[in-house]
Amino acid sequence: MSAARAARPAAPRGQHFLRPAAAADFVARLGPDLGLILDIGAGTGALTTVLATRAERVVAIEADARLAARLARRTASCSNVTVVSGDVLHRPLPRRPFRVAANLPFAGSTAILRHLLDGNVAHQLQRADVIVQLGAARGWTARTPSRADAVSWYPWFSVRFDRRIPARSFTPVPSVDGAVLTVVRRPAPLLPYRCRAPFASFVAAGFRSPRIGDVVRMTAGPRAVSAVCRRADVERSAPPSAVPASRWLVLFAAMYQRA
Repeated sequence: MSAARAARPAAPRGQHFLRPAAAADFVARLGPDLGLILDIGAGTGALTTVLATRAERVVAIEADARLAARLARRTASCSNVTVVSGDVLHRPLPRRPFRVAANLPFAGSTAILRHLLDGNVAHQLQRADVIVQLGAARGWTARTPSRADAVSWYPWFSVRFDRRIPARSFTPVPSVDGAVLTVVRRPAPLLPYRCRAPFASFVAAGFRSPRIGDVVRMTAGPRAVSAVCRRADVERSAPPSAVPASRWLVLFAAMYQRA
């Protein structure tokens, strides 16, 4: 092993860096008007350096201190790039509108997306284009999502599967393909923001129940089950994973109107 290779920081668990051509293609598809961009899990800077040529400002966040220091040196001449060493889960997010363009560590993508989309600061997130593991992207974007978090984001964000990223586009090469997940803030929320916490609690309880009627019973009482499920056009015996996100919204709204 060469000395240069031996000195290279190892990729943190679950992190697979984009090859230059794949990084350039990813940024080229982001469109115009790139203002403040967060590059989360910036790694060696494959995306950061390309984003610096397109965005007004880039904040590159990297949890591995060695990689962050290396990236800071690499981008020292880029006046519009700020490198932050630390875990994004423990750092404040921008208070003004921002976008995310990132190749997320596969092992940490769920926690990072929840951090971006679950809290009040999510009001400032306009759009996120993130690379995640293929299977996770499919779970978040299925017509009947298998994940409670995908449903809980639905009233405020549109989440869609953009495209597949072959494993060969990364180094080291992962055992599975990746995918681009695109999250866009809805111009007009489908529920008021004050409903974020109760809606998330309702959905979480529903995914812990064997039948959708059970969570309606627990939340609105046994007498409401038939009327609420009928209004939402949902079978009371349906498993939560068989209910589209739009129907969860109708179920919640039906109970909210009864309150």
